Amino acid sequence: MQFLAGITLGIKNTNTELITKFCLNEDEEMNYFKKLISTGQADKFIFYKIKKNDERVTFLNERGIKFVTWGRTNKQKDHAWIDLDNKKSIELLMNKLSNNGHKRIAFINVHRSFNYGAQRKIAYESSVKNLQLQFSNEYYQDTLIETVESGSALTSYLLGLKKTSYSYNLFTSSFFYRLFVKVSGFKIKYWPRYFRSRI
Repeated sequence: MQFLAGITLGIKNTNTELITKFCLNEDEEMNYFKKLISTGQADKFIFYKIKKNDERVTFLNERGIKFVTWGRTNKQKDHAWIDLDNKKSIELLMNKLSNNGHKRIAFINVHRSFNYGAQRKIAYESSVKNLQLQFSNEYYQDTLIETVESGSALTSYLLGLKKTSYSYNLFTSSFFYRLFVKVSGFKIKYWPRYFRSRI
């Protein structure tokens, strides 16, 4: 919602009309893009949940249509984007937890098929190695399903691991953070966000 609020403020007092559509899947979204373009209803796009190889980016680039993505593709030099610095954010969180004495840090992430999920996974694995933390494949979990049920199940699973005396979770979205607080009762006060862009 903050993202939409920011866009709304950005176009305030301009001749730009904002059309918002939440789609259930990628096919529905692509069909909607095509409809907006063919009927002349839209000539610029902003979209998110960017994949490493995102067909929306290719589709719009081929047609010379202006757009900005919230997130980066593997071809980030080919388009305008704004994004969190996923690597730096994860490194800061991992360093903070490690400096506080935590040796077993579990991570719930968005699915690695999304570019930001892949960036965060790499940063997490690199931090585990560089900080010489204890690691098990069980400590890393990712998901395509952002529901209360799936998030609660993943959080409960990690908190219940018998191999760890403490199981701390890093969250890459406020959704998973709220679930963690609900299931565990713990709170994380330190939440760094670093932004990068190419406009």
